[in-house]
Amino acid sequence: MPRRLDRFGLASIRSSTAAGNVTSVVGAGEYTGEAFAAKVGWQTKVSIVLFIVISLNIFVGLFNLLPLLPLDGGHLAIVFYERIRAWLARLRGRPDPGLVNMQKLIPVSVGVFAVLVGLGLILIAADIFNPVHLTQ
Repeated sequence: MPRRLDRFGLASIRSSTAAGNVTSVVGAGEYTGEAFAAKVGWQTKVSIVLFIVISLNIFVGLFNLLPLLPLDGGHLAIVFYERIRAWLARLRGRPDPGLVNMQKLIPVSVGVFAVLVGLGLILIAADIFNPVHLTQ
């Protein structure tokens, strides 16, 4: 398939770039539609759709473990921080400093959440205006 160039002289097919296969739920829906529209047997269609669903679930699970505060990994990081801080206090003969004040971390959590929502909206817009096409 020849490359199409946009008005800036860039390849308009995103999958031809190194990071071009990054997609959103819109792109995953398009991949699923392409899988069902393909002229293959139903077993192949079901296996492709299951692969897409499994891939999305694994990604969401691993992404949730990132040590960012609104995610579960962020809460685990705070628990580890509290335990290490208590262990160091115990080594120094001081009392346990207690729990982290989560109210002070709310602005950080809101900021990270806003960045994640913004990136999600940018990916959805990229999938709508310049979708990834699977090469045959």
